[in-house]
Amino acid sequence: MTAPNEPNASQLAAATYPNPIPPSKFESAIKEWASDNLVDPESLRIRGVDSEPAKKGWIAVCTHWNGYGCSDRMFYFGHLFNARINAKNKQGGYTGFTDYIFVIRGDEISYGTKSENITNRYIFK
Repeated sequence: MTAPNEPNASQLAAATYPNPIPPSKFESAIKEWASDNLVDPESLRIRGVDSEPAKKGWIAVCTHWNGYGCSDRMFYFGHLFNARINAKNKQGGYTGFTDYIFVIRGDEISYGTKSENITNRYIFK
């Protein structure tokens, strides 16, 4: 059995979207996020940060794969923006610039992941 790839009506109704930080603060928010989420945050390199305001929406990320596909998903609601990041891994080598999507809730990043980990996304018009 696979998990739904979209939030249900009650999840959408419960979601809140605090006003996001402006694009001029995206890079500093990524650096804060990196300190809690990367093996070597001091090695962080950032490129291609969105220059437009973050867009209100949600992303779906698979949290458990079974033999038939994704059996459990988490949904993250907020304002979304993209950037490319590179940092050192556990072996001390750079991993290469990778596309990331970040979810902002108010003045901080509440979630960030490689774009390839996202199974669905929606941007409100």
